[in-house]
Amino acid sequence: MKRVVLILSTALLFISCSGKNSYKPDRTKRVHKRLPFLFNSTTIEKIGHNRVYLSNGKVFDRDGVEIEEVEEYGVIYSKHENLIAYITEENVLKLLEDEKEIFSANFDKVSTIDVRIPAPLFDGRNILYFTLDGKIAIYSKKFNKISRVVPVSFASNYSNVIDYRLFGKSLTLITHREILQIDETFDKKISLPIRGAIFKENYFFLITKDGEIRKYDYKLQLLNSKKFPLAYFVAFREVDERIYLLESEGYLIDLDINFQDYKVYYEPIDLDRENCFFTPQKLICDNKTVRLPL
Repeated sequence: MKRVVLILSTALLFISCSGKNSYKPDRTKRVHKRLPFLFNSTTIEKIGHNRVYLSNGKVFDRDGVEIEEVEEYGVIYSKHENLIAYITEENVLKLLEDEKEIFSANFDKVSTIDVRIPAPLFDGRNILYFTLDGKIAIYSKKFNKISRVVPVSFASNYSNVIDYRLFGKSLTLITHREILQIDETFDKKISLPIRGAIFKENYFFLITKDGEIRKYDYKLQLLNSKKFPLAYFVAFREVDERIYLLESEGYLIDLDINFQDYKVYYEPIDLDRENCFFTPQKLICDNKTVRLPL
């Protein structure tokens, strides 16, 4: 792309976390067992929001289901019936009906984004666009215009939303620096150095860039937390009441969902790059796969 650098901000942090001050597992929690890897003929080309793109051209969602469509429209797009909503690299919101443009709106250009930006969300009579410059633009199908713009992040780089949860009228938004909770009676924001989130029905886990796992309810009340000093997690997933956390040094942490106990597989995964992706059935790291749960 000409103007937008589609790289994860975590790539630089991944390199910086591989120095002397890196995570070292507690000796009492180590599991000296080689992970049962299978080897694939393909590698990971790119990881987006809940999607993984493989070198053989296949795309899988976070549930391990193959997505047949090939990305064709802008930075990110969604299809619904005869409508296609997408965002260009210049941060222009577009809507096509039967392949004809019926709406366009310009937002501020940016130089960097996180490729985990979610695709536009079709929600009844509205479409939610997650703009490249850290806003939620709500488009009204009835009036063919943006009915509301919600600023989420004002950062100069990597300000875009990287994950969200929409449940009824309640919207939880995650960026690199904020959690924002919006519903009909409650708005709240918390600032943290955020790596990502794992959403559950009544609560969610927030993973920070400094090695902490924080459990919140959807009023943003902190319920529990667990710190792994100096850890930087490159991938994470909850599977069968266990939270799997892959640390940048290659250690795989297996944490119970209530933070009561954990173990670390001390035979580290060789991470040439940060390309690792969890599905409910397996962890994929380029050409290596390990089945879950362990």
